[in-house]
Amino acid sequence: MSNKVELPELFLFSLTSIILLSQVCYAQKKDADVVFWNVENYYDPFVDTLRQDPTFTPQGANHWSWSRFIAKRDALAKTLMAMSAEEPPVLVGLCEVESRFALEQLVRRTPLAPADYRVVHRDGPDERGIDVALLYRPARFHLLSSHFLRVRLPDTTQHTREILYAKGVLDILDTLHLFVNH
Repeated sequence: MSNKVELPELFLFSLTSIILLSQVCYAQKKDADVVFWNVENYYDPFVDTLRQDPTFTPQGANHWSWSRFIAKRDALAKTLMAMSAEEPPVLVGLCEVESRFALEQLVRRTPLAPADYRVVHRDGPDERGIDVALLYRPARFHLLSSHFLRVRLPDTTQHTREILYAKGVLDILDTLHLFVNH
């Protein structure tokens, strides 16, 4: 009786493919641009009755309209595209964003769309609706987990802007731990 274990051909092919893929990724390792940017009141133009953001509404002091939102969105995209000569940044931490809608507009309705960014965001407890977020390119960064850490103001029960913690693997090689805060 033989103790020899026969591995199926498909398994051997898969294992070989993984080894080759790892070697190719290591051989072609590129720089990864990581950006943090305070985008200074990147609000959507909609009135949110649950938030105290009267300044950034059509009737507010800034007369925040759809056209002003589009202009800001496009300027943000243009700047992100210009940050790197070869490809857009792999990771972008943002603060002072109001909503997932505003972020999805940025990554889906601008020249950033081909970069295929994913968004990590949630509506936090800030009274004005200002949050932090992370944009990442899944072709280079595999998100393993993310959590939002609540921050309480000293000597009060009031919560303020959250801190985003994200963990992921860059280029199948390096595990990164990221904190995005304002």
